[in-house]
Amino acid sequence: ANDRMSSATAQLHQARQQSLEAEAIAADVASDLRQQRETISRARANVGEIGSNYGMAKRIIEMMQRRQDWNRIAVRVIACFMFVVLAVAAYFMLGGGSGGGAAAAASDVQVGGAPSGGGRLLRGHMRASWHI
Repeated sequence: ANDRMSSATAQLHQARQQSLEAEAIAADVASDLRQQRETISRARANVGEIGSNYGMAKRIIEMMQRRQDWNRIAVRVIACFMFVVLAVAAYFMLGGGSGGGAAAAASDVQVGGAPSGGGRLLRGHMRASWHI
């Protein structure tokens, strides 16, 4: 009877030791789970912040794209305007607007020298530089 009692006590002691070990393991697992929950919560908050940052970055990029498109249109309009101005200036500089008839003869100006023809004859209204 004494041997049975001592064997039962040993089993009881071993069971208690195992339950203490299981309790320590459970506490470690609970601590790990708590840390993982905090990590997941931070990650979830960061995902929300990243999402809002992504949305803002997308809006900024779209706005920059619109500005680029308008700048491209403005450059093309200015280039066309400059081409038209250059073409009109070239037309008038090459004599396309004078016609060469009686009106051109009436606009001739005698610069320098005597009226008998010793000076230079200039055509047009204000084409002469005023150096005499």
